[in-house]
Amino acid sequence: EAAGREQEPTRTALRFLPLAGLRISEVCRLELDDVRVEAIEAPPGRGFIVRVRDAKGEKDRDVPIFPDAAPILRGYLIDVRPKLPSTPAWVPPKRANEQVARPGPALFPGLNPKKAQATIRELRSRCGAPELTAHDFRHDFATRLTRAGFSTKEVGTILGHASLNTTAKYIHMNNEDTFRRMAGISTPWAK
Repeated sequence: EAAGREQEPTRTALRFLPLAGLRISEVCRLELDDVRVEAIEAPPGRGFIVRVRDAKGEKDRDVPIFPDAAPILRGYLIDVRPKLPSTPAWVPPKRANEQVARPGPALFPGLNPKKAQATIRELRSRCGAPELTAHDFRHDFATRLTRAGFSTKEVGTILGHASLNTTAKYIHMNNEDTFRRMAGISTPWAK
């Protein structure tokens, strides 16, 4: 049971990753205090917001999490996390020697990018999936937001991009997506 409990942060983080659009390093650096539940006016009425601190470009941002992630995160926070050690969140090696405040208790204790990528490789080989990395989940997240009607600027803000050009590289649309959007447009020349 103890071994299963030690693996649970990694399992939960990997279930959470595709629903959050965060970089793997950002997920590994999350502290317990970075997750909050906010009342929202749309269904389901409550949503998780994750505070990403000192992300790429040394910027902080609040990221709304897909409603599908709520039960995963809620179950983990209530049933699993309280039973885990209160170890500090992962700190990138390049920041480890800086005079910064010591990180608080990790949301996913023991998780670091190397361990997460190794777990993804192991799962990929077990199920015979094609080449897949943690970063591919970010691209998928951006594409799903765009297909749902979010603008490139909105997607870039959620992902923490400084440039819309970077965000555009993340969005993978195909002809089916294009035709679906064009179907609702009428032109005066067709009549």
